[in-house]
Amino acid sequence: MKKDHSLKNQLNIDNYLTAKHVAVSNRPTGTVIEDIALLQLSLNREVAIRCQTYFSAKEVIKNSPFLLTLPSMVASQLLDETLIARPVPTTMPTIYQHLYWHQNTDKDDALIWLRSQVESIFKR
Repeated sequence: MKKDHSLKNQLNIDNYLTAKHVAVSNRPTGTVIEDIALLQLSLNREVAIRCQTYFSAKEVIKNSPFLLTLPSMVASQLLDETLIARPVPTTMPTIYQHLYWHQNTDKDDALIWLRSQVESIFKR
């Protein structure tokens, strides 16, 4: 959120859910991953704007009252002097990621390396 956001010192689950949010997805429609996690808790938030990248979403929240929910690893790279980060005010369920490939590529050295790189990113 922007540094002077009205919720900066009082973010709780109720005002988090009633605030307007920016969602990030490369798809033009559909549920984004954090909303899937919230739905598992029977919670729902209002998405006001949808962006294709976290960088564009960051630019939106700099000059708006919207909240942006994103992985802490991404947040640490995007934070600047105009923004602050706060934890989501509820325990989010674990989101499982899966990596699929065709069995014909199972022994391809380059793809074995690529899969290991992707796995290492998600294990952080």
